[in-house]
Amino acid sequence: MGIDIDKCIGCNLCAVACKVENDVPDEPFYFRTWVERYTITRDGEVSVGNISLGTAREPMREPVQDAREVVRTFFVPKLCNQCQKPPCVQVCPVNATFTTQDGVVIIDAERCIGCRYCIQACPYGQRYLHPKTRVADKCTFCLHRLVKGLQPACVEVCPTQARIFG
Repeated sequence: MGIDIDKCIGCNLCAVACKVENDVPDEPFYFRTWVERYTITRDGEVSVGNISLGTAREPMREPVQDAREVVRTFFVPKLCNQCQKPPCVQVCPVNATFTTQDGVVIIDAERCIGCRYCIQACPYGQRYLHPKTRVADKCTFCLHRLVKGLQPACVEVCPTQARIFG
């Protein structure tokens, strides 16, 4: 998956679609993808905020800074990097996390014991423990959709085509 950050408008539709499509809990702090807002001020200070921290239906909006002090604001969608040598795969004691032939890192929910080793090993903070199933979860590029010839949900809903897949 490629992301053109110049096209991202920070609408958060990708995070909402992902939560709905993948049964991600509606509460804050559970997400497979999210959008960060980077703001650069005149004095060179860079602040980073996550606009996806609200619920799936109502994203959190950060306080607006004094517009006269802002030099630039841009948005960066975040998701699993699908690493070539994923640390999460290496640390899983039951081999529940593995890489498919297509390079997608996935979790076998039936094998996962919820030990959180993979969550700690991810250098990008892309995993969480699902509060209901007690199984590790992460972006899979909507593998269940790919096998049907469909695009990932986040790609399908992006109004500016900032996310590119295939």
